[in-house]
Amino acid sequence: MDQIIDQFNRKTNGEIIKRDKMLDHCKGIPLAIVAFGGLLSTKETVEEWETVSTSLNSEETRSDQALENILLLSYHDLPNDIMPCFLYLSLFPPDSEISTGMLIRMWLSEGLVALNSPSSTQKTLENVAAQYLEELACRCLIQVVRRNHVGDMKTIHMHDKIHQVSITKSTELGFLENYPHAQDKPLLQPAAHSRSDVPQIREMHLRRTAIRPGIRALPEQVGELIFLTYLGLRATGVLELPKTIRNLRQLITLDYVGTLKPSFCKQLSKVLCYMTRLRHVYLPAYAISSMGKLDLSTLQDLQILWGVSGGDWLTDDLGKINASLLNLRIVNISCTKELESVVNWLNREPKQLQGIQWNCGSNMFLKLEELQISHLPNLVQWRIEAGAMPHLRRLSIFSCQKLLALPEELRYINLQELEILDMPKSFNSRLHEIKDENTAEAKDNDIIRNIPCIKIEAC
Repeated sequence: MDQIIDQFNRKTNGEIIKRDKMLDHCKGIPLAIVAFGGLLSTKETVEEWETVSTSLNSEETRSDQALENILLLSYHDLPNDIMPCFLYLSLFPPDSEISTGMLIRMWLSEGLVALNSPSSTQKTLENVAAQYLEELACRCLIQVVRRNHVGDMKTIHMHDKIHQVSITKSTELGFLENYPHAQDKPLLQPAAHSRSDVPQIREMHLRRTAIRPGIRALPEQVGELIFLTYLGLRATGVLELPKTIRNLRQLITLDYVGTLKPSFCKQLSKVLCYMTRLRHVYLPAYAISSMGKLDLSTLQDLQILWGVSGGDWLTDDLGKINASLLNLRIVNISCTKELESVVNWLNREPKQLQGIQWNCGSNMFLKLEELQISHLPNLVQWRIEAGAMPHLRRLSIFSCQKLLALPEELRYINLQELEILDMPKSFNSRLHEIKDENTAEAKDNDIIRNIPCIKIEAC
């Protein structure tokens, strides 16, 4: 709070805003101070600050109401497009750590995120949703628990008092509805488009379902949920899906990380092409390699294709993937032909791909002696499993501007020559200790200390 007030006063060349006056609204309650500071950080003018202060003065400000007043004011101050996303957080259990990836996919499946302005034509819905999260964090309505290596949020947490505000307001507005639960506990779900009875909602208007672990099979009737946009089967015991799943033409997210019968994988390839709205597809690592053929040409909104393995589909079908794909994870590339297909696609297609992770399985490239990785602008991470590339002697890495580091497993390969050219400063700094053993910032010295010939050039 002090920092926010000081910055505003320096910007206006005077002590326009009185610290004591603003802090008096909070009654010494830490959460109130944090939330009030987040609210004030969005205000640019003295008039806006005074409006906030007046709004609180117009309410009773007893200590037991101060926090509630500030949290409600923070809620009402939210932009109209972000407000439903805040209310949606009430669906999660109190005090839970929420995966932002899962949350964003749920927001999109409910139609809560849109590209409204002409300036957002180069953005994706996922980008906009990530900006919503940053706005909520800036306003201190959520807490960031963990970020990834590039600063994107991975998990968040919501204070129980703020969580209660989201439940209260979403219930008042009819944003959520109470359904009976098996254990006679209320179950919150997004309100359906139809205000009809619960059975009809469940059969005809259900938009999102996540199956809990322990479920072994899905009934044929799942195909009747024609409005379903999110199907979560992660870590369940479901081994196959009914044929009626092809009726789920509105599906946006299919999260099926787990176990599939190989016999069903071939059927899945014939089903995905009907789900033309799919944006996020998570599959077991062997699923697509078991399909043989995979036609992705109908999935023009596809943004994430996760957990797929190498196979014939790489050479035959990879070029059909949507060029705006944001996330691709391919594991177990087992031959040069497959690798060439991936490299050619990376260089030709997705200009806004956020990151590729290349996993080399233990049975990969058993005779490979020389490898050059060059001009892969979207390669972020490279991992080598034990036993892969056992005869690799020469490694060259050129112009991979997003590659974070060498794979740690290189230390176990008898590499004789390493050449690094035109790589980012952050990448090279991890190798710097080979020239100066006292440099604290180097992190990869143990990986390369036994390589006889090392050449590093920055362009």
